Amino acid sequence: MGTLECLLTGCGVPVVSSDCRSGPREILAPDTDPSKQTMTPEFVEFGVLMPVPYGTQYKPGDPLTKEKESLAEVLVNVLSDWKIQNKYKALGPRRARAFDIDEITSKWINLLDEPS
Repeated sequence: MGTLECLLTGCGVPVVSSDCRSGPREILAPDTDPSKQTMTPEFVEFGVLMPVPYGTQYKPGDPLTKEKESLAEVLVNVLSDWKIQNKYKALGPRRARAFDIDEITSKWINLLDEPS
């Protein structure tokens, strides 16, 4: 999941992602507590985090759950609001640079050089 968010963010595409463990929050909201998991839509620094859609799989034609209605509202909001789109399009490539090979290599070298 994390790789997809990083790729889309780097391409300047606004990202709406489930706030599942390990990945989306660290990429889209790096200054927040990584153990947090949202229960409501959260417009964060580099995208939108949504509650994880736990539950039963439904068939086409079944009524939407509260969570699916919330996701639909957020998607319509992001797709119809140019300010939101432009904000995330502008910030995305900057965030992707944090995952550049030179940046990551430097972090690994620093980590490995730290005394045990």
